[in-house]
Amino acid sequence: MIGETGNRLRCLIGIAFIASITLILMVGMPSASAGGEDANLHSVQISATPSTQGVGGIVTVRAVAQLYGGCCYNLYADDLTAELTLPDGVILLGGPSPERYASVTAQPGGVATERVFEWTVRSKAVGVYDLDVVVRSRNCGNVKDNVTLEYVEGAAISEPALFPDPPDMRMDLFVSVNVSIAIRDVTVVSVSVYTVEGAREFVKAENETLILEGNRSVAGTFTVLTEHEYQKGIWWTRLEPPDSERIVLWVVVVGSDGKNTTSPVYSLRAIDRDRDYQELRGLYMASTFIPLLGAIAVIYVNNRLLAKRLEPILIRRGRASEIMAMRAMVFYAVLTIGVIMVLYALSAGWFQETGGLLQEGI
Repeated sequence: MIGETGNRLRCLIGIAFIASITLILMVGMPSASAGGEDANLHSVQISATPSTQGVGGIVTVRAVAQLYGGCCYNLYADDLTAELTLPDGVILLGGPSPERYASVTAQPGGVATERVFEWTVRSKAVGVYDLDVVVRSRNCGNVKDNVTLEYVEGAAISEPALFPDPPDMRMDLFVSVNVSIAIRDVTVVSVSVYTVEGAREFVKAENETLILEGNRSVAGTFTVLTEHEYQKGIWWTRLEPPDSERIVLWVVVVGSDGKNTTSPVYSLRAIDRDRDYQELRGLYMASTFIPLLGAIAVIYVNNRLLAKRLEPILIRRGRASEIMAMRAMVFYAVLTIGVIMVLYALSAGWFQETGGLLQEGI
């Protein structure tokens, strides 16, 4: 009787071990049927180009929705649409383009799948306007974002566009701005970008001077921008790789009427992309393999504990001993599955977060 019961329980322990390994494989590498699940509609980012425009000028509003699939399989978003809400004084000229996406397949691997919506708007009144966008999916909920748009008299200077963004300490930095003057018979004579390296607490910029806290000031290093040959109003230049992680930057425009316009001051953080990428890639790989190894270790330890728990039971006789052994086996099987699911849930979030950073090139 003892031998028969022992063989039966050892067989059940083996089955539990195989079932646990199978569960890991099913969780880590889901079948194709999992593709019908809902995608993660993570966020939407809205931007206005230019963000500062002369009265009557056209602004392009762009919304980028980000969706995520599973760890190793596709997920889906149905009927993805975007709605732009405009305040009084701003009129819609066109868009969105496209109006909707019937279905979006979110790719696996922690890398965002992006879908873009664009509108064109205009205002004939000076002011600061808030624009709101909502992106909806029939099966994935909705996300929101907003952007501030300013219409001004005189020279309008957009926020500088950078490449690479964020700046890289090993690469040249390309800077471009959109400049326009809405005053009749007044044109742009020159556009210059001023930079100051190092972390400084500043108040504002006045022409070539950066005003610091405590009534101090420092002169910026200037570079003259060139107007784009085929895109009028776009001015650009190339700067040397920064030596410091902190860069302060602003733009000054000189009009044909002799008046200068100074943009807001922008504080930028430069990175060493090669170094940061290698560090993040190590975390990304760890988020894939460590939970798998941890799950296997949990299964091994639990089976050892189960065998130790069953050892005194195997020397007993009767139906009660079998029932006690079965209860012990069920307890450790449930514990194993619970720990595996917790590890998987934690690793999925880590996997997605690090994958998103890798996609951004950080």
